[in-house]
Amino acid sequence: PYLNIYDFNYSKNNMCVLNLDERTYQIKASFPNAVNNLKNFSNVVTFTKNGIANKFLNENNIKNIYIQNFSRDIMETAEQFSLKEKLKLKKQKTILYNAAYEERKNQLRALEIISESEFLKELNWIFIGNESQPFYLEKCIEFSKKLNLKNVKFLKATKNIFKINELYKLSDCLFLGSVAEGMPLVLLEAMSANKPLVCTDVGGVRGVLGEIADIEILPIEYAVHDLEKSIKNQLSLLKVNNRKL
Repeated sequence: PYLNIYDFNYSKNNMCVLNLDERTYQIKASFPNAVNNLKNFSNVVTFTKNGIANKFLNENNIKNIYIQNFSRDIMETAEQFSLKEKLKLKKQKTILYNAAYEERKNQLRALEIISESEFLKELNWIFIGNESQPFYLEKCIEFSKKLNLKNVKFLKATKNIFKINELYKLSDCLFLGSVAEGMPLVLLEAMSANKPLVCTDVGGVRGVLGEIADIEILPIEYAVHDLEKSIKNQLSLLKVNNRKL
């Protein structure tokens, strides 16, 4: 939307980082000015080699700079907080679902599948994210109660990187079940924290990860046994070399 509204016809050298997901790509005709604005940038950067952003740029004859394995590197050593005690996590393994609360991030579907597996129900689940879609978090909480899920916790997003760091320390695996993605930074965070990953094969997931992480890829409509098997496989990993420097 910003590329469609504002005029980026600068006289000096300038750069744009383009992050695009499947759903936005499908309505690209709604942003007629975006292409012209992109052409006014000296450089357009993408972080996936064969992602949706690259496809969009190629279709419009806009050259881009591809930067491999970009990471925010926010996982820093920090003092411990009391999240573990506050969340009252059980001794079982903990799965982190770090994504904005909205339909394309698919939390409701994830909760439904968790409820259908005795193994998955016994794990600790921590959901955290921005409330980008009104009332979606409330829907998730009510649905979790309806399914009688005892080990699921919901948190709102925080900009405190020390608390984010502790969340990754508390977690044994990251799960991301989105139906659409651009460049999912949470995967890079998990790799920085040396955590195994289970995620759906959408958007820039493969492009971001490449061969540098222990990862289980699921179809968008992942079946119960697929998720259970993938989580079990990732929890069994002993390696801590998910991220190559």
